[in-house]
Amino acid sequence: MEINKKIYNSFIVIIVAMSMIFGSCNKEGRDEPSWESNHFMQRYILPDSITQLTWEFSGEDTILVGFCLDGENVLSGEAPNDAENKHPMYDYFVKKYHDTTWWGKTYYLGYAIAYPIENISIIADKDYDEAHHAGDDLSDVLFVGIQSWGEFVLNDYPKNMEHCQYVEKPFKDFSKNEKSLWYGGIGFRLPKPTLSKDFNLTITITFEEGRTLSTTTHIEF
Repeated sequence: MEINKKIYNSFIVIIVAMSMIFGSCNKEGRDEPSWESNHFMQRYILPDSITQLTWEFSGEDTILVGFCLDGENVLSGEAPNDAENKHPMYDYFVKKYHDTTWWGKTYYLGYAIAYPIENISIIADKDYDEAHHAGDDLSDVLFVGIQSWGEFVLNDYPKNMEHCQYVEKPFKDFSKNEKSLWYGGIGFRLPKPTLSKDFNLTITITFEEGRTLSTTTHIEF
């Protein structure tokens, strides 16, 4: 029972922490549905940087890492009086995600990362624990927390499904749809290292079309 309680408390902590990250990534906020469209997603982000990287300890045995993916806006131009702002790549992404039959109220400020995530690696430059030495990928003990419109849009907008899904599990367990249409805030949960108390952690994200973003943070305790 105590083990289950610890797991439950860990999930509560990361959900609260990730909700703060998700909210901070979109400085404009999110509005309510305001006009009819045959496209659900009205804005994509072409990812070119990792920003707002933060980390903190959760309890005695967990490290939480959070950050945002940022980049150029790909706008639909459908917002009232906004036709001149349509991005030339918008129709490409509409076709890529088959987002053409929504025919309902839509959002302007809510957005998705334009390309699916192909791979995530996270590497420490010093020995992490008995199973992970300096330079080893920690992905096998990494839990990823994200919000995604992928399941909803790519499954033809199921009426009984929340538009934006919260997903937290090892990245290897993500379905193809769950790797798509992420909101820009991303959270990681790692076990606390047992061999190092001062190290650099490098996060690398590879997108389906080949581009890679990487960032490094220093952790010390």
